[in-house]
Amino acid sequence: IEPALRGAARLRFPSASVGVEARADLPAYAAVGSGGEVAILWTAGTLFGCGHLRHLGACALGTVGVLRSAGQNLEDGHTEVTPVAAAGARLEWQTPLVGFLSLDLHADGFVQLITSRVRAGPLLVFETPRLASALGAALAARF
Repeated sequence: IEPALRGAARLRFPSASVGVEARADLPAYAAVGSGGEVAILWTAGTLFGCGHLRHLGACALGTVGVLRSAGQNLEDGHTEVTPVAAAGARLEWQTPLVGFLSLDLHADGFVQLITSRVRAGPLLVFETPRLASALGAALAARF
């Protein structure tokens, strides 16, 4: 489980919407050797288009971003930035709460278009999986 921060903006019509979102995962740490570690941070932007039927939505997603890694307490503790790209789909449920606030729940599935790898010297520390998923919940303000 990787907690993330997400912000989005959407232009909504009665049965369709288009939007953009930005996401930043909180740093993850991988232990390497005796006392060393690699910090990994993923940030990305996503464009999406959705079709809606009442509270249910189905969306196509396109994501690009970067995977940043930094070695700490390592002989070769440098920082790397590698590209990330994925295509996917989202199922979402949106329900009004009070006034202009609504609750948005979604499940995403992605296929990675670029495999990104994080290494500490010759050791492979992390590799983006070919398939990925995400669950999300958000409070949304409707204007």
